[in-house]
Amino acid sequence: MLHTIVNDRGEPIPWRDPIDIRTDLTALSKSIATARERYAALEVARDLLRTYRRDEATAEAFDALVESARTTLGEIATGAERLTELQKEMRDTLCLIQRM
Repeated sequence: MLHTIVNDRGEPIPWRDPIDIRTDLTALSKSIATARERYAALEVARDLLRTYRRDEATAEAFDALVESARTTLGEIATGAERLTELQKEMRDTLCLIQRM
């Protein structure tokens, strides 16, 4: 939940409860861990398919696997960016709370 306080200059300062931020951090960390596990499984499948890449069906499966891996890497990158944002938000919120 977003809260607002007013500083000495009358400017509103938004902040979130650290528990809410921690909850988001935990959920995001789990999501990134899941995506990393999925990516590791995709790498194993990729290596297996490389050994059998002799027919058209296997080549198509390999292409689908590569696309899935790219999507997963994108999810990991997005999650990592969001994790960094939440960590900064947590630091800012804790600093603000200490000044209250």
